[in-house]
Amino acid sequence: MRSRLAPRCRRGATVRAGCQAIACLAAAFAAGPLAASPFAVHVTLTPAVIGLEETATLTIEAEGGGLSGYSFEPTYLLENLAVAGGPSRFTNFSLINGSLSHSFRYSLPLRPLATGPARVRSLVLRVHDQVVRLPDQEIRVQEQPTGQAGGGAAAGAPRQPGEPEDLFDQLFGRGSPFASPQRPQGPAAFLRAELQPARPLAGEQAIYTIYLYSRQDVSAISPTAIPSFKGFWVRDLPQPEHYALEMMTIGNDRYGRVPMIRKALFALRPGHHVLEPATCDVVVEPPGRGFFGPPVPLSEELHLRTSEMAVDVQPLPPAPAGFGGLVGQVSLASRLQPYKVHLGDGTTLTVTLAGAGHLQGVAAPRLDLPPGLTTFPPQQQSEDHVNGATVEGRRTWTYVIVPTRPGLYSVKPQSVAYFDPAHRAYRLAESPALALTALPAPPAPPAAGAAGAAGAAAGGAGRRDRGPLAWLSQLAWLSPRRGWPGLLPWIALLGGAVAAVAVIAFIMVRRRGHPRPAQPARRATPVSADLGTAGEAPPPKPREVEQKLREAAREERPRHAAALVEEGWRGYLAGRWGLPSTTPPARWGAVLAAQGVASDIADEVTRLVEELHYLRYAPQLSTTGAVRDQLVSRSRQLLRRLR
Repeated sequence: MRSRLAPRCRRGATVRAGCQAIACLAAAFAAGPLAASPFAVHVTLTPAVIGLEETATLTIEAEGGGLSGYSFEPTYLLENLAVAGGPSRFTNFSLINGSLSHSFRYSLPLRPLATGPARVRSLVLRVHDQVVRLPDQEIRVQEQPTGQAGGGAAAGAPRQPGEPEDLFDQLFGRGSPFASPQRPQGPAAFLRAELQPARPLAGEQAIYTIYLYSRQDVSAISPTAIPSFKGFWVRDLPQPEHYALEMMTIGNDRYGRVPMIRKALFALRPGHHVLEPATCDVVVEPPGRGFFGPPVPLSEELHLRTSEMAVDVQPLPPAPAGFGGLVGQVSLASRLQPYKVHLGDGTTLTVTLAGAGHLQGVAAPRLDLPPGLTTFPPQQQSEDHVNGATVEGRRTWTYVIVPTRPGLYSVKPQSVAYFDPAHRAYRLAESPALALTALPAPPAPPAAGAAGAAGAAAGGAGRRDRGPLAWLSQLAWLSPRRGWPGLLPWIALLGGAVAAVAVIAFIMVRRRGHPRPAQPARRATPVSADLGTAGEAPPPKPREVEQKLREAAREERPRHAAALVEEGWRGYLAGRWGLPSTTPPARWGAVLAAQGVASDIADEVTRLVEELHYLRYAPQLSTTGAVRDQLVSRSRQLLRRLR
């Protein structure tokens, strides 16, 4: 007859004392003498093959006869293994045909560090004052899980064959409320890194995710290390406010899976890349059961680690001419504003490239401009954002186009070649051609003095043609038949005229009595090519220009800032070199050069006008503040040279 009354002893001293008391009581009432037998020690490391995310169990068991215990603490060395949790201990008393048998089992969960062989060597333990040396144990670690892993530290070691069930299971049955639950076989929690797609193309977006698998409640997560992602352009993907738990079955165990970290990766070059392991500290709360009491949470901190990941980035197919390396799904759009301009003015062409993909480093599209149009280098505006799990970008280039002769022109940006990873084909992002109408420059308005003189001459000629008394015909309507009330305004006007003539005559008589001294005739001031010698008349002071520049530097609106700078320079150039006020800014440099101004000064004025023109006709740019500041700075430098 064999009695199996001793339960698996737990860590609590109360439970262990109760177990030993029950075993001794059974031995006292058993028939026959107590016989002693020598002890034996066995060691195993199982299973023989495990995955990187699984655990193995080192089991050492000593058994023999008598009432003396076999408790021990072994010493050992680990190769490619690490302790995954605290050991579990199991004590068993058996009475078989009057003989008392005693066994002690020590189980330790171990986790692998890398693929390849893993060993436990130099195993030594002391039993009954005897030193026992055990043989080395070895297993093999592979990349993929096998579903045969031993129990983790939090879950305890699995029940070995021949191990008695819990005392409550025997007394009340496994289906009773007091029965112990079925023990899981896998680790309490582990990490796994995944890349989707596993073999991306160069420049294609891949999503790197670190998943946490757990079969227990997780109270804290603290990532401690992530890969450096060398050879990739990386963009963080936002985490949801609430994790969506995904249930999965691995082996015989059910796990809940949540994504801890997600990143978008864009490989910069094809070839073999290696992503280092990621590590994380996790605090889990496995359910623990008190003695005849409710479950008690027992927090435990686990140090988890992913495996090293090898990524083979595939090269793109042979590229067509003009391909710049853009991979994604993009579109091209353009806009011209205004569509009609006069010579001397400019229009703004806005080209936008947008879509899914890595748009860093994309070159500005070239323009197919016909003769008669000139342009300036474009200004670029960049924007990137994440839409769900997809990285999207937008690049906007703004060109200023100036016609040099009137006509109807076709403006079209060149197409942008890109590789579409969804269809595995090269495509072109194109924008339709836009029509631009260049009108002749508007005629300059005549000067006020010339217009007045011409009008006076015309009026005088008309009056001479009509004769000296022709004006009397204008008074024909003032006949007595119309009545005296109609003559009253004219009588008042005539009286005022007489008074004015009398005042003027009085002033002339006074001036004849006090003649002014004669003034020397003023000589015309010639325009000199040397800025330091501009004739006898001193050059105008640059204070008015400086005042306009200060106002322009504070002006946020680019068109208004350009107008202030132009106003200041127009007055200065007119006062110093007699530049006509109606001269368009685009011709300032040419007019000054024709009047003999030094060529370097005329060229500097021409460059200044180009920046002025760019600031005025590119108001959509986000960088107009920098253009405005550069224009003000260049103007101040030119002023210092002109002093």
